[in-house]
Amino acid sequence: MSGNTAIYLYSSVPHATGQDSWQRKVKTWLEAKKVRYQSIDASLAENKDVRNELYDVSGKRGGLPQVFIVDSEAGSTKYAGDYEGINSLIESDSIPADILEKNPQIPTFTKMFASCMEDQ
Repeated sequence: MSGNTAIYLYSSVPHATGQDSWQRKVKTWLEAKKVRYQSIDASLAENKDVRNELYDVSGKRGGLPQVFIVDSEAGSTKYAGDYEGINSLIESDSIPADILEKNPQIPTFTKMFASCMEDQ
């Protein structure tokens, strides 16, 4: 499970109201939780191909930020979420441990990014 990396897809030229704030929050969460990640600026022409590949994975064109998990062993990329999805995962981390244990299907930030966290 070690060695996986997250991809933080963002735009240095935000187009939507709130996008800049959402991008900062997601980046802060990734850093605070010690997630290994690579930033990719979707607005740069040289990132067009990788951006489009990531949009194909998420099924969402635009709507930044978006976060992905690259499984280095399997050679695959999984969509982890946009701002709202990542925020929901962060909130789920605060659910009491006994409830999470009894309900393993509840997604949390820690579960989603365990393979990308430096402490894991």
